[in-house]
Amino acid sequence: MTYIQVKKFINLFALLRLMKNDPQFLEALGKRVQQLRTEKGFTQQELCDKAEIARSQLTRLEQGDLNITVATLNALANAMSVSPKSLLEF
Repeated sequence: MTYIQVKKFINLFALLRLMKNDPQFLEALGKRVQQLRTEKGFTQQELCDKAEIARSQLTRLEQGDLNITVATLNALANAMSVSPKSLLEF
């Protein structure tokens, strides 16, 4: 990772920590993940397999019921070939 990538990752982590208990943020994040997933043509199971996460985790995330880690956010972004930042653009 370059310095700029590390700095962006730290900023992303700080944002997630600030918003972790905000139900509106979690709902918006879930909707955004679902939107990108469907745009990319993935089923929930296909995305979970590619990101190596449990389907129940993705289901809860998309429903706005789960606060995910930065590692999970990064795994989902990589699996969909998007930047982690794009998952937060809602």
